[in-house]
Amino acid sequence: MTIETDIKSIAIIGGGPAGLASLYELLHVLKDGRSIFDIRDTTEYKLKNELSFEEVVLFERNSSIGGLWARTEAGKKDNLETKLGLPCLKKENYDDPEKFLQKIDIPVGVNNATFEKPIETINDFFEDESNCRWSGSGIYEGLFTNVPDKYMKFSYSSDSDSDSAKTKNYPKLNNLSPFEQVTATLEEVVSDNHLEPHIRLNTSVELVVKRGDKWVVTLKNTINSSSICKWYTQEFDAIVIANGKSIPLIPFIPGLKNFYEKFSRKIDIRHSKTISNPANFVEKGKILFIGGNISAIDLIQYCFPRNLDPASIFVSRKNETNSTSSEWVNILGYSYGIKRKPEISKFNDNGDIIFSDGTIESNFDSIIFCTGYHMHYPFLDDKERNFLKRANDFYLHTFSPHDPTLALVGNLFTAFYFNRAEASAAAIAGVWSGFKKLPPKNEQIEWIKFKAPSKYPIWDVKEQFIKNLLEYAPNGRKNPLDIIDKQDDYIKEFNIAHQTLIKIFLDLKENLYSPKDIYI
Repeated sequence: MTIETDIKSIAIIGGGPAGLASLYELLHVLKDGRSIFDIRDTTEYKLKNELSFEEVVLFERNSSIGGLWARTEAGKKDNLETKLGLPCLKKENYDDPEKFLQKIDIPVGVNNATFEKPIETINDFFEDESNCRWSGSGIYEGLFTNVPDKYMKFSYSSDSDSDSAKTKNYPKLNNLSPFEQVTATLEEVVSDNHLEPHIRLNTSVELVVKRGDKWVVTLKNTINSSSICKWYTQEFDAIVIANGKSIPLIPFIPGLKNFYEKFSRKIDIRHSKTISNPANFVEKGKILFIGGNISAIDLIQYCFPRNLDPASIFVSRKNETNSTSSEWVNILGYSYGIKRKPEISKFNDNGDIIFSDGTIESNFDSIIFCTGYHMHYPFLDDKERNFLKRANDFYLHTFSPHDPTLALVGNLFTAFYFNRAEASAAAIAGVWSGFKKLPPKNEQIEWIKFKAPSKYPIWDVKEQFIKNLLEYAPNGRKNPLDIIDKQDDYIKEFNIAHQTLIKIFLDLKENLYSPKDIYI
């Protein structure tokens, strides 16, 4: 049976893993409700007019795909954010991206401009330091994954980089991967499956507005070496939000703004996203990490070797032990040579930092915020943005209950990111192709209010997250974890990864080898 869906054209915002997963699934569903997820070249189906959607376009603001893992963005730390440390702290509402992020003025007449006939303007936006948009990557030199490599790729990814070959090249990493391997895998997905014609790079989505039954998307294309911007609008029937989290979250702390203005030339104060080479931490004396989760531990290991007594590495955390962290994070975060501190109560103008237990520390050489990222959709108009502020505001963390043509992929903090993105994207393909139906709006809202977990333990992701979404997937779409992990040995794989992370951290701490030796 063939169904003609009302949704013919789809825009995907973001070219990271979530965006690529969405692009792949939407291009691999047929009008008869079947998934052809295991077919690389879909040209034959397109020529026969058997594909469910007529136009699917992915917009990526940077010059290459990958998002966090983008090759061209890796190590790109020459932007304003890094030069200035934390420019958002120059604003009163530095903890609210609605207030400190400035939108670009959209040129008059853009609604009449098209992709073929755009409006051209001069790109002078970034001459003003207050206009930082945090478009660069958070990748830094020497970064490797903290998740087993088999789960850092899609179930349809090429197996050209076998696990055994990788282990032979990087024996200390065991079942982990250098970030370059993740990047290469994403690039292979694009090339192997002929996705390039559907991707527009260097194109930022500036505004998304619903007019009637169409989404009007305002786009700005900028070529890296050019000062010219090309603006145009394009209409779509549906939108997939896959822009991830790129705007650093700096929590409001009394006195922080004044402290930054007074001491930022003396003390290196920045967010973890702006770090390009953490090996430089060895040269720093006293360092404070604010936030004690995974990103902090990933960076702290590069602070060694150094004297462990007295400790010169301080970690400020809200809780003595972080219940949302993996056990290995708590073990390493409170290991010998690291001074644990509670959350900060106040930054003083005299340089003191007061903690919630009343203790005071000062004379830090570096203060690093490892406090995560905002979930923010600056391109949505105010009405949509007010509805959708969290991943839990979406049914099954994927579908907007307020508009059936708006969906989200990614942005939930839990394991199996790549495979969860596949499941969300497959469900979108099944629903928007017309073959699967979501429950009524009131039932979706009830799930959001009373049933939506904020986090899934590793052992629940397959049954509680992925399987629930695959109920809405096109016919024949297999569970991605069944494909890559036929033995259901993910608990074993993660235990191996965590033990590897602990060993590398402690080896670096004891100066058994340097960070660069990890890849020998």
